[in-house]
Amino acid sequence: MLIRRTTARTSAPTTFAARLFTSLFGGVFVAVGSAIVAVALGHLPGRMNAPPWVVASAGGVFIAGGGLVVFEAFPVTAAFKKALHILFIAALAVPFNWTAFGPGEREFKRTTSINGPTHSTHASETGGRIVFGIGAVVLDLVVVAFVVAPLRDRRRIDAPTVPRPMLVPPPRGSRE
Repeated sequence: MLIRRTTARTSAPTTFAARLFTSLFGGVFVAVGSAIVAVALGHLPGRMNAPPWVVASAGGVFIAGGGLVVFEAFPVTAAFKKALHILFIAALAVPFNWTAFGPGEREFKRTTSINGPTHSTHASETGGRIVFGIGAVVLDLVVVAFVVAPLRDRRRIDAPTVPRPMLVPPPRGSRE
C-alpha cells in the first residue's frame, strides 16, 4: 500500500466579489466582537454577569473568528493564521475556565426538550462547574497542543541528522 503525503489546498476566494463578500462576512463578526469588548471596557452601555476581562475575552472570540474569515480572502503568512487560531481557542477557553474554576457562586439551568415542549429547571452548581471544567480542560489542552506542535517541529528541523547505515546489495555476479 502506497501512502502519499499531500498538502491541503486552500480555497481562498479569487474574484473581487468573493473577496468582498468574505471580508464583509468576517467584518460583521469583528464588529460584534468589538462592540462586546467596548461594553467590557465601559465605552458602551451594557449589563455584564461576569468580570470585564471575561467579557472582553468573549468579544475576542468574535474578533479572532472574524479575522480568520477576513484573512482567508487575502494572502497572509501561515504563522499569522496560526496565531489567530491560538488567539481564538485561548479566548474561547477563558470564559469556560472562569465559569468552572473562578471564585463566586454560579447559577446553571438545565433545559430539556422532547418533541416540542421545553422544560427548564435549576441545575446544581457542582454539576455545572464540572461540565464547564471538562470543556475548559479540553480547550486548554488544544491551546497547549497548538503552541507546542510548532516548537516540536522546529526542534526536529534544527536537530542534527544522524547518517543511517545503508545495506548495499551484493554485486549481481556474486553468489553470496
